[in-house]
Amino acid sequence: MASKHPQFISDVRGKGTYLAFDCESADLRNKLVAALKAQGVNSGGCGVKTMRLRPTLYFEKKHADIYLEALDKACQQASS
Repeated sequence: MASKHPQFISDVRGKGTYLAFDCESADLRNKLVAALKAQGVNSGGCGVKTMRLRPTLYFEKKHADIYLEALDKACQQASS
């Protein structure tokens, strides 16, 4: 995903249910947060340009697939 949308996803870090990644700027991060929320995904920023993911403890591969699909669409929307 980072290679597909490098302006929105870089410096991916974390493990398990505590993950984060950076956007190029706070403005792009805020656009991404809004695009995710429009799809029903509750997400938020952290710091200057970081997005933090803290899913529920009940988080399986199918949930990751749903999130990645929503993230891909949100990146496409936010870059328009």
